[in-house]
Amino acid sequence: MRDTDLAITFFTFLTLLANAATLGLAGTAGAARLTGRPAARRAWARLHREVAGGAVGLAWLVAAVAMSGSLYFSEVAGFTPCHLCWAQRACMYPLVALLAVAGVTRRPAWRALSLGLATVGAGIAVYHVLVERFPTLESGTCDPTNPCSLVWFERYGFVTLPYMALSGFALIGALLLTAGVRSPAADPSTVRPAKAPAARTASADRDTGSARSAGGPDHPGARRVLDDRADVPSPSRRGQRATRHAAMPGDTTGPAIAPAASAPWSAASPGRSATSSTSPTSPGSAPAAPPAGSADAPTVLEENRS
Repeated sequence: MRDTDLAITFFTFLTLLANAATLGLAGTAGAARLTGRPAARRAWARLHREVAGGAVGLAWLVAAVAMSGSLYFSEVAGFTPCHLCWAQRACMYPLVALLAVAGVTRRPAWRALSLGLATVGAGIAVYHVLVERFPTLESGTCDPTNPCSLVWFERYGFVTLPYMALSGFALIGALLLTAGVRSPAADPSTVRPAKAPAARTASADRDTGSARSAGGPDHPGARRVLDDRADVPSPSRRGQRATRHAAMPGDTTGPAIAPAASAPWSAASPGRSATSSTSPTSPGSAPAAPPAGSADAPTVLEENRS
């Protein structure tokens, strides 16, 4: 009797675990299809991805455990099966072989046949549970010496032998349906869009200056900003000095353009102004002095003094 009580407790725990798994699969799939929310669809896609590959194998395991439990209770514990119990056995026992073939061949026909047999067994189990609760529903097909309304044990007020069989059929059906439905990963609504890279803007240049003023160029934040902007070309110091030199007050010739070669000073241009007679050899350097005796010499010297 003690071994029987331990077996009842063990199979009761498996029954509750099967109920939780069935509700989890059905609830997640139903929420994804009925509500249509992206979060629910992503949850169903993840669950389907984890379960669908081994769903047939798990269904075979459930059928094998259910068959072993029914044999233990009838052959070891001495619980004589009624007519409805034999009908449920006729649906559960073949599932062990059918699911094994479905798992090996991976053909949808075997999976569909197993699902149909599990559905029939679940219907018989539901009727058996109702007969236990309402004995008046018992038909004349049951044996009067071993009525179908006889309850051999009951745990938590609802777990009986027919309820255990119903839980096994329900979980097998849920697993087979999960393996047969189309993968929700192909639905674009279940795929989270990737974030686009942030566009570089001119504000990054201002961030560079603020980072330098905050902690100097050796500050980690400044180095990070400088590294981000390392691929942006910046004007050279030589070009900046040339631009400032061309924009000095009194310059009417426009931007300075470096000649191909420095031409020698000649006294044949007496009308050259002091601004246009300076030699643009290099920006920022002092202009070269004209030859002695040139008419522009006093003007250039006065400009150098300024």
